[in-house]
Amino acid sequence: MTNDPNLPTLATPPPSSAPLAKPPGMRQRLLPIVFVLFALLVWNVFHPRPNANELIATKITDAVIANDMKPVENDFNAITRERVEDRGRVGALSQQLNGLGKLKGIKEDTPKDAQPRYHHFVVRFDKATWAEDMTYDLDGRIESFHVHPPSPSGQ
Repeated sequence: MTNDPNLPTLATPPPSSAPLAKPPGMRQRLLPIVFVLFALLVWNVFHPRPNANELIATKITDAVIANDMKPVENDFNAITRERVEDRGRVGALSQQLNGLGKLKGIKEDTPKDAQPRYHHFVVRFDKATWAEDMTYDLDGRIESFHVHPPSPSGQ
């Protein structure tokens, strides 16, 4: 090596006392994802979704409360549809249900020994709990739908 100050020197960098940072490992990257998936699983277990019959009953109850059965007319068979289109009858029921306060929820509690195609629901409002009975015909259309105060026997 020469002593010429103008020549570049190949010097090694001074040793550092701090180790170089390692990139996060696979475990550290997956931990948040696993936590989110676990939280979603727990949420689904403790907050089940309504079944198909509960969704239809809620849709019909909302239509009665709004006194507008047009959105659900096609869910009923032809015979029952005539009663659904009776605005006076639906209006009277709508007035009763509106007097019960806001609809809080509908839960199916059909007994295991019930007739096929029959469904029973508990309907919770702000001020009262009523019941609904719904029966499908053989074509999958609603044959009967009754909203009423619960009977003394609880059904």
